[in-house]
Amino acid sequence: MTRRRITKRLVDGLQAADRDYIVWDGELPGFGVRVQPSGSKSYVVQYRAGRGRKAPSRRITIATSSKLPPDEARGIAKGIIGDVARNDDPAAHRARKRREMTIREVAALYLADHVKAHNKPSWAKEIELILRARILPAFATKRIGDLTRADIKRWHSRMAASPYRANRCLAVLRKMLSLAHREWELRDDNPAIAGKATGTVL
Repeated sequence: MTRRRITKRLVDGLQAADRDYIVWDGELPGFGVRVQPSGSKSYVVQYRAGRGRKAPSRRITIATSSKLPPDEARGIAKGIIGDVARNDDPAAHRARKRREMTIREVAALYLADHVKAHNKPSWAKEIELILRARILPAFATKRIGDLTRADIKRWHSRMAASPYRANRCLAVLRKMLSLAHREWELRDDNPAIAGKATGTVL
């Protein structure tokens, strides 16, 4: 795709496709806007952590386009690129910090950033109830990076007497962890999914 300066007009005109794609800025190398199949758009900055082509490539999500204008996002990207030039690795620092978030904090983010905006009021209320009654009592203080599939399987098994309710609770947790993985980059996987290839659930 041709590189162009990322402006609000450009971002507003970008259309969702079958898979993620990134439009890179024509003026600041490494700065771009990522468009997801859902239509969500986020500013990103990409760099190499180290010298030479063999150095690992890192990508940081700055913010969604609804929260920041492109010029402000570009300014943040310049700061990150400046840190990289000083041999820093901002993505690694950010990953460590994010993995310290508790499930309680992630649930609050889920409610504020997704549930109310993307669900009907009745289902949003049900999600909030499930979080407070079923998910937070089990995992509230656990760090997002420490939650394992075994933890989730044990939790799900304890609700076996009510399989319908158990599966609804699992669906809510699975969605929250999917966002934590794909949207918010809080962890590298979704432990509520049994297999990446099959997509089967617990």
